[in-house]
Order: sequence, then structure tokens, then C-alpha cells
Amino acid sequence: MYRSLYAMIQLDNKWVQFTIGLCIHFVYLIILYSFDISYENLQIPIGKFQNNIWVCHDVFSYFQPAINYYTFGVFGSGLSPDHFRTIGYPGLIVFFYTQFGDSWMIALQIFQAIAFAAMYPLVTATMEILLPHSNKLIKKTVFITLMVSGIYFAGVPFILTDTLFTFFFILGFYFALLSYKKNKSRDVFLYFLSMTIAALIRPTLILLPILNVVIAYWVAKRFTYAFKPILYRAMAYSIVLLLTTNLSTFRNYLNYSFLSPSSVIGLNAFKCLTKKILYLENEKKLYADYEKEISLAQNIVVVTKLRKKIMLQTIIQHPVSFVRVLCWNSINILFSNNLISNVGRFFGVEWKKFKNSCNDFKIYQSLYVLNAIFALCYLVLWGLFFWNLLLSFHNDFETVLLLGVLLLMFIVPAILTGDGGSRLRIPFEHFLFIYAADALFRLLKPLRLGQ
Repeated sequence: MYRSLYAMIQLDNKWVQFTIGLCIHFVYLIILYSFDISYENLQIPIGKFQNNIWVCHDVFSYFQPAINYYTFGVFGSGLSPDHFRTIGYPGLIVFFYTQFGDSWMIALQIFQAIAFAAMYPLVTATMEILLPHSNKLIKKTVFITLMVSGIYFAGVPFILTDTLFTFFFILGFYFALLSYKKNKSRDVFLYFLSMTIAALIRPTLILLPILNVVIAYWVAKRFTYAFKPILYRAMAYSIVLLLTTNLSTFRNYLNYSFLSPSSVIGLNAFKCLTKKILYLENEKKLYADYEKEISLAQNIVVVTKLRKKIMLQTIIQHPVSFVRVLCWNSINILFSNNLISNVGRFFGVEWKKFKNSCNDFKIYQSLYVLNAIFALCYLVLWGLFFWNLLLSFHNDFETVLLLGVLLLMFIVPAILTGDGGSRLRIPFEHFLFIYAADALFRLLKPLRLGQ
């Protein structure tokens, strides 16, 4: 009975996936707006909501440039342009604020609910190209895993860039595959447009020109096309992408002679990596001295160079603590879950609260168990993923190369400098699920055939 019901619900159908995702996203928003505690924690932490759970720098760093633009016509502070955040997400906030006034946030969240629901069928469509042998069961498994993991619906209420960037990146990735496979101008245009928007939202596409060539190589090998014509196209596309995805770099260079899309990379290298290493070495005073030295620097170019110099110097002087920080960051980025950390916070679920309250010990214990279960599941997923890569190394090297570049783009920088937990792996997570599911069904194939 259950098996027939499972078969009847066409979870591999893209419209069904979108509809289910959209319903869950809207229900989630309705629940969040229905309870006082979650409603309060949804708000930007200003005025009467200043003490809510959203008191964090990231939200303000997107909200303040937007409000500043609305007031002064400049994304930044007063008449000074911002070099910290790219203008894509603050620009989106300005658009919704202009159109919907005080209701801008719920309007933006509805937009995100729709966009993020489109990611389920988009991942399926991408998987159909990456794994043409994928059957309905694999597609259903990946869809269910996406739903259970909460990586998309948990991001619906956030005034943050991670999931929206992922939407435009996976959209661009899909059209990149199509543009090389079918060579249609519409696909090429949508590829450039999606990646340009993604780069305006987050400054993490520095390696995109390289990824573009690797995608071309993957398509040529997979579909046995002549590589030389595709390579020429790839080189031309990379030049265009180098220009269109560096609009923020041009903006910073014009304003500050700063050749980088954002100063956040150098800041994270210092604040998240150098700080952790020095604190492990009980060198808090030295870190404070570095901060003072940096504060005296004249401009962002000097500040960034100084931050990177201090980071490299600290790594060389304390290699053991550096490795310890990388290990902790790896656990935090690769194995933390989306649900408890991202959904629970709106209902006041904070680790510090439970650790400091004897009355909440049982709840804390339950959350600890749930976190352990999620961590174990992700350990299995990563194990299956890398096992798949190992199997593919000799007869499917183009896929190994493709996934290697994607890991280098998103996971390696997150582990090196990131301190944001599960949300930093979101741009890569669908690739993890796709190839982990593929590995699982390859493992189960002999059993299904009765061998």
C-alpha cells in the first residue's frame, strides 16, 4: 500500500516538486508570523526589536546600505560607497522597500519562498544532465533529501544572501550545461545573466572563468563533442564572464583603487581565522595589537594587505593551531545541520540558553542528540560522495575535475575563513546530494539484481 502510494505521488515530476516546495515554504512563513516569539525574531533588530535573536552583523551589513541608498542614493554610509558588501542584495531590499513600504520584508520573503521552491525542479533538471542514467527513484531520493535537510525552506525568512545566491548560481550552472550542449543563444544569455546576478549578490565567483572551461570540457567529454570548437567558445565565454561577474570589482576600483569585489574576504581571513589561531595560542593581546595597527591604516587597500600579511604570518608561526582551527571549521561547515540552527533560532532555541539553564537540560539533551543524528547523516553523505569520486577517477575524470573545482570554489574557502556553519555549504549541497544518491544506488544495484 505504502509503496503504491509512494509511486502514485510523482515526486520526480518537476511541477510536483515545485508545488510541494512552495506549499511548505508558505506554511513555514505562516507559522513564523503566527507566534509572538518567532514574529519578533523575524524582524530586523532595530527599535523595539533591537534585542531579538537577529542581533548580528551580517543582517545589518545588507540592511544598512539599502536604507542608506534610499536616503542618500549611495550603497554605503552617507555619501561613501560600501566596499564590504556587493550591491545585489541591498539593491533587492531597496526595490522591495520602494514597492511595498513597511511591508517590504514579508514581500521579499514571499519572493524568496517562490524562488527557493523553484530550486527543487532546477536541481532535478541539472541532475538529468549530470546523470543521464538517473532513474525516477534517484530523483525522488534527491528531492526528499533536499526537503528533509531544510537547506532551502530554512532560508526563506532570512535577510541573508546564501540561498538566493545559490538559486542564481545553480540556475546559471544549468544554463551553462545547456549552452555548451545545445549552443542556443537564449541559453548563453541566461547563463551570463544568472551568473552576473549571482556575483552581485555574493563575491564568491572568482574562479568562475575556470569553472566555465571545466564545464565545457565536461560537456565535450560526456557527449563526445569535438573539444576544440567548444574550447574556443569557452575561452570567449570566460572573457565575458570575467567582465560581467566583476562589476563589484570595477566599482571598488573606481571608488577606492581596490581591485577586489569585496573587502569581506580579507576581513574573514583576519577576524575568523587569524583570531581563532591567536586565541588558541593565548595571544589575545597580540590580536588586539594587530587590530589597533589595522585601524591606523589609511585605506582599504592597505588594510587588506595588512590583514593578509598578518594571517600568513600567524599560520606560519602556529601551524598546529592552524590545523586545529581547520578541523573545527570542517566539522562546523560540513556536518552541522540547517534545521535546528536556522529554524530553531526563530523560536528562541539557542545553545547558550540551554547550556546555562538546568531547567532546559532535557531540551538541550534532545537537541544534542538531533545534532548528532544530522552529523552522522552528513558523514554518510560525504562518505558516499567521495567514494563516488574515487570510483569515477579513471573512467569519468571530467566529473572529478568538475566537482573538484566546485569544492575549491565553495567548500575550501568556507573551511579556511568561514564561521557561518551549514549555510556556507549551501551552494554546493545539491551536488553533494546528487552524487551521494548516485553512489548509494550504485552500491545497491547488485542487491537489486539479486547478485
